[in-house]
Parts: sequence; structure tokens; C-alpha cells
Amino acid sequence: MALGITILLFAHKTYAQETPKYAAGVNLWGRPGLILGDSFERFPVGTWIFSTHYAFQSFASGENISLLPLGITFMATDNLVFYANTDYKLFSAGQGFNLFVVGGKLGLRIDDPAWQFSLGGDVSTGPLSNSLGPATTDFIPTGTVSYTFPFGLMCNFELGVYLPGGGWPPYMRFDPGFAYPLASDLTALLELTGHNSQEGPTNPGSSVALGIRGNGPLHLQAFFGLGTSGDAPSYYGGASLLIASSLFDGLI
Repeated sequence: MALGITILLFAHKTYAQETPKYAAGVNLWGRPGLILGDSFERFPVGTWIFSTHYAFQSFASGENISLLPLGITFMATDNLVFYANTDYKLFSAGQGFNLFVVGGKLGLRIDDPAWQFSLGGDVSTGPLSNSLGPATTDFIPTGTVSYTFPFGLMCNFELGVYLPGGGWPPYMRFDPGFAYPLASDLTALLELTGHNSQEGPTNPGSSVALGIRGNGPLHLQAFFGLGTSGDAPSYYGGASLLIASSLFDGLI
């Protein structure tokens, strides 16, 4: 079992929300989402989210990997979000900057605000450091759909196709997740992930992740994950520091 903590600082100026409402936030990679997978969240237009993390993975083989992801997300319009991230990787075979990922999502509006749809994708290249192996360029088109019930439960599903370079075969990437407001300032998170990793084809497998996330100007998030099949880590976790602001409006 592993444990991680996430801290988020949001501007006080936010869009109107109904109660009960799960606490929106970003995932380990600094993109709108739950724990590992992506979702589509409409933060205030102009919001920047800067993130730095520590994450670790432990495999049944005895290999332990540490990652230091760095991410940035920008809410360009009410329906368009862009992001970029990289990570510094440390393990027995070497260390250095791993993948560099850029991408975005376009939110699709429908009459019922309980539904959120998005289409987008990522371009991943790396490793950036030669000590981590030969570099490839991968393409990952993805889509998300979520529905929030009147009693507060949010069900999210991310589906993508990983199109790796380097001669690796393509495969599906999926991530069903759930967020439920236990109280006005506390949200429970659950994810069942499959091949959902920045490591791409070098780290396939399925896992389950549980977490909690606070609400308010200061967000606290804790999570742990367990591998359930394939070559997923036996366990993983991390710690994160994220600062989000709509041009820092309302922070003081």
C-alpha cells in the first residue's frame, strides 16, 4: 500500500456550483482529472495550474522507480484546455528527464449540465535523457465522458488509443473513475485504470486507486494504488504541490 498527498491552492473566484458537489482538481500529471486519469473540468477561464510532484512505484521484481512530474495546465476558454508535462525519473538503470507530453481537450456542451464530454489527445516524446533509453514519439487520442447524479456522485470514463512509436503495437487505454462528496469539504475518489500510465508500453497493466480530496481554497489530496494485473506496479503513490489561479485574482 502506498500513500500520497496533494495540495491545491485555488483562486476564490470560481464558477457557480450546486450542492452537493465533488471537489474538482487535477491528477498526478497536473491535468484536470481524478488520481491518474483525465476528466474535463470547467475551471474559470484564464486559470493556470502549475504542479510539481513526487511519485513512486514498486514492482514485484524488486524494482523501485521514483518520478518527479512537472506540469502546467491552462484553461483557454470555457470549452478548451491545454496542458504540458514532463517528469524526472530515477531507477536502478539510470536517471534523467523522461517523457515530454503536450495535449489538450475540447469540451462538448449539451443541454443537460450533469453531462460533460470532451475530445482531445496527447503527443508524447522521450525519454529526453539518453540514459533512459532511445526516444520515440507516441500519439494518444482520447475522449472523456462524465455524469454527475443529483446526490453528488460523479462517474467519469476516459478512453484512449495508445499509438506508440518504436515498433510497439497500439493498445487501448481506459480509466473509469468515481468522485463522491462525503461532506461539503471532503470528496472520496476511486479509479480502476488499465494501461493508463505515462510510461506507455513499458508499464502496462491494470490497477486500482483510492483517494480523498479536500475542498475550498486549500485542497488536500491523499491516495494509494495497488497493481492488479499485468506489469502494473505492485503499489504506487506520491506527493504533489499544485498552485492554480485565474491570474491570481481573489487570492488575497
